[in-house]
Amino acid sequence: MPLAISLVVLPLALALPPALSLAAVVVVAQTLVELVGMVIYVYVIPRLVPMGERAARE
Repeated sequence: MPLAISLVVLPLALALPPALSLAAVVVVAQTLVELVGMVIYVYVIPRLVPMGERAARE
């Protein structure tokens, strides 16, 4: 589920009865995993690509 959709689903998960409160935890955990993945993609991946290939794309 994309990040924006998970943030839309979070209020719905919070509105569920207490017996289903685990759903909100799952939505928050998934959102955090997606955010960490995006940070890795933005900061780590460009460092793994040699400068010559990056310059050729620009």
